Amino acid sequence: MAEIVVRENQTPYDLAIEAYGSVEGVFQLMDDNPWISLDAMPDVGRRVVVNGEALNAEVKDYLTRKKIEPANGGGNDPGVSAFSDGYNQETVN
Repeated sequence: MAEIVVRENQTPYDLAIEAYGSVEGVFQLMDDNPWISLDAMPDVGRRVVVNGEALNAEVKDYLTRKKIEPANGGGNDPGVSAFSDGYNQETVN
């Protein structure tokens, strides 16, 4: 079991990408952390339990290597994403 800490402007989907490398991990996060809701932003500084393996290890490893912390909430420009620095299959390797 691991933990991550919610940072400013992180949505539940951002947490899932950080923890599991995929938004599909949001359901696992919600199972392990019943306080997480898709209807509200999580409280900054709150600890999130992470159980299980990465659903997309390539994305998770890329984010870790590049020190990218997904945080797409809080009124950010919807055209900007955590991958705007050129993520593609060639840069993963």
